[in-house]
Amino acid sequence: MSARKNMYKPVSEDSYIYNEGLLMQYLYNCHGQNTDPVLDFNLEGPCFEYNGLYRLLDSFCSLTGFDPSRITLLTGNMIEQHPAYRVQLMPRFWYEVFEIQQWCRQNIIDTGNQPAYHFANFIGRSTWHRLWTATILDCYHSRRTLQTFNSSVRSHYVVKDHTVDCLGLDDLVRNECDIIPSVVEFLQTCPRTIANDAAEIQDVATYIPQSECYPIQHPANLNILKYYHKIFVDIVCETRIMGNVFFVTEKTWRCIVARRPFIVVGSQHFLANLKRLGFKTFNDWWDEGYDEYAPQQRIKEIEKILAQISNWSLIELHNKLQQMHATLEHNYAVFQSLTYQQIQKVFDEQ
Repeated sequence: MSARKNMYKPVSEDSYIYNEGLLMQYLYNCHGQNTDPVLDFNLEGPCFEYNGLYRLLDSFCSLTGFDPSRITLLTGNMIEQHPAYRVQLMPRFWYEVFEIQQWCRQNIIDTGNQPAYHFANFIGRSTWHRLWTATILDCYHSRRTLQTFNSSVRSHYVVKDHTVDCLGLDDLVRNECDIIPSVVEFLQTCPRTIANDAAEIQDVATYIPQSECYPIQHPANLNILKYYHKIFVDIVCETRIMGNVFFVTEKTWRCIVARRPFIVVGSQHFLANLKRLGFKTFNDWWDEGYDEYAPQQRIKEIEKILAQISNWSLIELHNKLQQMHATLEHNYAVFQSLTYQQIQKVFDEQ
């Protein structure tokens, strides 16, 4: 339980909650003490329908007669809604907005326009959709891609001696990935790192012990901004992808502050929700109809876009970036002026 009175912080992924037993114990303690439960998802924003939280809460309320309206859920998923439970949207869970804005005021980002690579894909922790996407890039566009992938069959991120990631192979099977043999072959070559950064990363890594891999905590997760001037488009594999969810992390913000376009392997309608905040996307240069699809089909639609872009020469990439200049500068300006109050206002009106 949190040090804050009557609050519990569940740990969850897209499709499950790690500590269901402790969560139910907390709820029953609140029932016995006649206190109102508060579940704080601690700077995260999963879909509560998809990860099973509503199923657990429904069961608890049904068995005890507890009033659902007394249960508060704090989330960074800005499109979460429920008719019975009190869902409180928490824009401050998007803490990287403020931190990256501050970082940009103190650091210079190389936004040069001479791309050497068509694609970038920077992965810290493996998940099924990141693994699928990285394998596509490695199989079909390896020479055109600057890619890191820091999980492997031999190394994982750990916090206080507990493994906090997995490769996602079971989920790949459940989501009908059609290139499983290639995925297994790709994993044998991981972790993938940019070797010259190993010493620097060791110096700045905080919170999560890491070895020769890019940190996933601010500000060390911005190290790779120094490579964005070498790429044309970033293939952003966002944190949350399953269910009805809109949760934006530094993975998307990095592209925006580096003035680079992005293709998002994320939740359905991610781009549409990003536009609600004032950002522009890139339908003038490729078909963004992929935003309408659920994750599995989304990856397959994005694969088609990668094939299209891979046929463009480096000179064409340079020219495309020039054409995008106004859009890229617009997005940078919107991000730099974005506030938690603005985010709250936009999504309170849904």
